[in-house]
Amino acid sequence: MISLVLKSTILFAENRIYVHPILGVDAGNEGRNIGNPLKTLYRAGQVCHGGDTIFIRGGSTYIGFHDTFRQIDTMGLTPVWIMPYFNETVILDGAGYNFQSWKQF
Repeated sequence: MISLVLKSTILFAENRIYVHPILGVDAGNEGRNIGNPLKTLYRAGQVCHGGDTIFIRGGSTYIGFHDTFRQIDTMGLTPVWIMPYFNETVILDGAGYNFQSWKQF
């Protein structure tokens, strides 16, 4: 099993998407408001664009084979940032996922 632990502080982010694996709702939601977060990274990947920051609330979040992040920047110069919300600890559970295509910044 592969797990990533994210712990950080919030940096300035203009285009924010919020994910809360327990209280979030994916249906009909784009997660642009802290009071109405998404449930999954899969849905965040559907609504995000290059330059967006995805803030994940504390706890364990599964990353599956279908969790992809589209990008409107065809040159790949504008990343999608994934960060924990404030100082909360996030565990990205990647059991069975191949992380070789991810880039570290």
